[in-house]
Amino acid sequence: MAPKIGRPGKGGSLKVHMAYTSCLLLVILVFKFTSNHSQHHTGSKAGDRSAIDSLQRHQEAQAARHYAAHDSHQPRALDENRASPSTSSALATTGGDQSRTLNDPNMREKYQDMYATYHKQRGANCQQACPMTNYYDHMWGPYKSHFDAGAANCMLVRKVKKSGKMAMGIEFNSFVVNEYCSDLRDEGIVQVGPLHESKGPWGVFDVVTCTDVLEHVPLANVEESVEVLSKLAKPGGHLFLIISHDSSKHDRMVGHSNVAQEGFLTDIKVHETVRERSWWLEVLKRHGLVEDKKSMKKFLDYNMDVMKDPRWGYVNKGKVIPPNQKHWERTYILKKVATVENHHVPQASHLNEEEEHLPHPDHLEEQEQEEQQREEEEDHDEQHWEDKEVAEDVDHSEHVHALVDSHTGQVTRDLDNPKMREKYQDMYETYHKQRGANCQQACPMTNYYDYMWGPYKSHFDAGAANCMLVRKVKKSGKMAMGIEFNSFVVNEHCSDLRDEGIVQVGPLHESKGPWGVFDVVTCTDVLEHVPLANVEESVEVLSKLAKPGGHLFLIISHDSSKHDRMVGHSNVAQEGFLSDIKVHETVKDREWWLEVLGRHGLVEDKKSMKMFLEYNMDVMKDPRWGYVNKGKKIPPSEKHWARTYILKKEE
Repeated sequence: MAPKIGRPGKGGSLKVHMAYTSCLLLVILVFKFTSNHSQHHTGSKAGDRSAIDSLQRHQEAQAARHYAAHDSHQPRALDENRASPSTSSALATTGGDQSRTLNDPNMREKYQDMYATYHKQRGANCQQACPMTNYYDHMWGPYKSHFDAGAANCMLVRKVKKSGKMAMGIEFNSFVVNEYCSDLRDEGIVQVGPLHESKGPWGVFDVVTCTDVLEHVPLANVEESVEVLSKLAKPGGHLFLIISHDSSKHDRMVGHSNVAQEGFLTDIKVHETVRERSWWLEVLKRHGLVEDKKSMKKFLDYNMDVMKDPRWGYVNKGKVIPPNQKHWERTYILKKVATVENHHVPQASHLNEEEEHLPHPDHLEEQEQEEQQREEEEDHDEQHWEDKEVAEDVDHSEHVHALVDSHTGQVTRDLDNPKMREKYQDMYETYHKQRGANCQQACPMTNYYDYMWGPYKSHFDAGAANCMLVRKVKKSGKMAMGIEFNSFVVNEHCSDLRDEGIVQVGPLHESKGPWGVFDVVTCTDVLEHVPLANVEESVEVLSKLAKPGGHLFLIISHDSSKHDRMVGHSNVAQEGFLSDIKVHETVKDREWWLEVLGRHGLVEDKKSMKMFLEYNMDVMKDPRWGYVNKGKKIPPSEKHWARTYILKKEE
């Protein structure tokens, strides 16, 4: 006997309901198409709308009857977002179709359209995310750096940034970024794209948040997305996640909203990956993210005593209302397990060796004598080469002419010229091969920075060379980033930091930021190496990197390099001479540099300069900046003082 076809009864499963309603929708759509075929271009949208309305009314009626049948046996859902147990079970089996992936351009476009519709409805509010900063500060404050994965309208990023922390984020939907975050995008603070395509920087953030995001990620991209969350957090760093375990109301009720209709018509879901807590904990653990029960307790206690959000428990008229089980379960407070990665990281003993190179008071006179002797030898060598050139009647006019455009008279050395850039790359490769991995000059300077501006939170080193300074700053717990022009030295000493997005590779004027977030920007013995054609842009980048009121420490030589003066002095000198380029490309006096810096809002910080010189006199005793020897004050060397620029970015 053929089965009777009719409406499913009260005990029918949701799968049967969905099959029934899908058939109904198909019949309606076919009917609409055949009856309105002649008016296809004017009536198709109306037909779809009518079909969706019919389906919505039928679904709501069926859902009401279906859930009512379970009320006597199951705890009632606490709000309309809560799916029934049978619904969750069905979606746990079918939700998160592996064929849906954000790596498919066509599929990605569908999600972009759906979330553009969502964010148009949502607007610029921050009622959910922004109050959460109070919890983060209570659990982990004062912390220094924060990454928000799923930044939406960027209100949370702005609030964290305004509090003085280093704040960055990523948001998938380009519409909401263009609408609310274009400035943060242009500054390199907020990336645009799916979470699993984030470019870092890796391993630098104290706190990573990802609230109401992972359930939206297609199952095919979940593993990569969780891996990125782990990579963003520093070892021992904290993560706060909220992940829904239920299907979205937009997926359950097609006529609920424009978002629901968009998803239905394009065959995608709002909540793509619907899984239970144990499943998510297993995925998170695979990437070194484990439950932080101590922080969870602090979170719940703080909510009970201060925030009083009813989702996580509160006190009402002396009566303790426990946390809502649903909301507690979807809250993940985690800690990244500190692991030793297979990267080249300098041992602590190396850093200690660097600090041992600080001048000792007992050896100051010997050091001065040695330095004076070296200068005399250089002067002698320089005179020797000058005399030799005169004796041989060497004419370098052809080299000079090659540097100037015959029509415009402008300098033609420019890092934007690929062939010229290659010449500089080769010369600085030779230079760094000779220099190696020492940090005798740069690393001890951190003592000065901490004394003048500490405790500060974020530091950018422009001209990172072998990255030893970046490593030392990072090891101290600060947010550290940098950029280095020469690819050889980065490959040799900084490949891990490059791969983690901490150190960029390229000329300073091509830095991608992030802009306006760094407390301290250093650029020592760099700008004189920059061709004149690129100086203005390079100084502009230094200014953009510093936050308003931020500090900059620059050392700029005002003299030509000995490599430029003495062709036979070294392999670097020969490389430059043969390639018709210089080691010190821009040789200008202090007044000229201050004028350029001033054009970009960087002004002398006389208060910090005074602190710098006093600290050197009393503690560091570097003979370049003055010291006390046997009760006698030796003033700073005029040459070294003049090339030291301690600046502040105007607010």
